[in-house]
Amino acid sequence: MKKTILLSVASVVILSGCNQATSTNQEQTSAMPHNPMCNNEAMPGGWHPPGHVSPEVEKAVALVLRQITTSSPLKKITDVRTQVVAGMNYAVEFELENGEVWNAIIYQSLNNEYSITQEPKLGKICS
Repeated sequence: MKKTILLSVASVVILSGCNQATSTNQEQTSAMPHNPMCNNEAMPGGWHPPGHVSPEVEKAVALVLRQITTSSPLKKITDVRTQVVAGMNYAVEFELENGEVWNAIIYQSLNNEYSITQEPKLGKICS
């Protein structure tokens, strides 16, 4: 009888410890940014924090501007994030003169060819 009670108490203690570890992991996961490219910690193969507006970024945005249906010209490029792949991915955010903010992801191949990999959409990359 004593062995059964001791075994039951030990099981409850062990399971309680597991439950606390699980809830801590869930809290850490929920605190992470929803969009991986919004994480400002640089990691190999990941998205790198906001960078400067290079000529390549300007070409990428020009490609996107040809795809969206607006007569408003570009006001400024507001955010650039990069990812090194077999080429380069550019996540760009830009504002038009009419106040709209758009974002898209553009791939630049090793042959310097550009293609849109995430269609342009209204809104910021990271909110």
